[in-house]
Amino acid sequence: MSTDTNGDHIEGGPNSKLLPTFLIIGAPKAGTTSLYQYLRGHPDVFMSLVKEPNYFSKGVPMGEGLETYSRLFAGADGASAIGEASPSYAAFPTCGDVPARIAQVLPEVRLVYLVRHPIERMRSQYVMEVALGKKTCSIEEALLGDRRYLDFSRYAFQIQQYLPHFSRGQMLIVTSETLRDERRGTLHRVCEFLDLKADCWSSAVNEQFNESSSKGRPNVLNRTMRPVRRNPAYRAVASKAPRFVKSLNRRLMIRGIDPRTTAVPERLRRHLEALLRDDVRELHAFLGDDFDGWALT
Repeated sequence: MSTDTNGDHIEGGPNSKLLPTFLIIGAPKAGTTSLYQYLRGHPDVFMSLVKEPNYFSKGVPMGEGLETYSRLFAGADGASAIGEASPSYAAFPTCGDVPARIAQVLPEVRLVYLVRHPIERMRSQYVMEVALGKKTCSIEEALLGDRRYLDFSRYAFQIQQYLPHFSRGQMLIVTSETLRDERRGTLHRVCEFLDLKADCWSSAVNEQFNESSSKGRPNVLNRTMRPVRRNPAYRAVASKAPRFVKSLNRRLMIRGIDPRTTAVPERLRRHLEALLRDDVRELHAFLGDDFDGWALT
């Protein structure tokens, strides 16, 4: 028997709370949505209905109990693997103590960590935050002024937070580039890691999800409609709208982002490469000689 971070007991046996056997821990903007969707289409996998529960990074500090978290996995009976995907689990130090919290509740869990070219990941995060209206400054001001961008791209640094709590064998590190370009082979590796059959996939495996290039900036209509969209009645009606209506609504609400304003200037790129080089070298030790280090070393 173990105890969760709020003191709830987790009993063994048929009446146990259903909890994850694996977690996709990040990195933010590195393909976690795609991997979540691919695994969701595997017949032997149950993924949480909420893609990013953030329980160990945000729920626990807010006092949410394990009972609330376990409800996300109701219906997982019979699944060979149960998982969720929360990129905030590899967002140290913004989200601290996450590995210790996970280890206390799920000591045998397997961890899948997606990593991406660190500067492209930073740029993608900036595009997303501009699209959400969270950033209005230039990309140079954002990437140099907000430490989160660099920290979330220091992958070896994030891995080191887990090693005091989990064995190296409990973590699989996957590059988003191989997930994109060598998808079937990469998913085969993920399945082997999770003890799953590797040849059972839905048509979703052929899709790319949540691409930053499709992002846009909220326009005036979008900002005006925000209070309306929060109304439960509006959400109930909107959820039943035909797909073409939802697509039209998104186009009306979003103003495109000029890609020239989100390009990383060469001088800034060279500066970031220098800051990231040591971390990429450390990551190479985890991934081995097949890892090219994105030509940053």
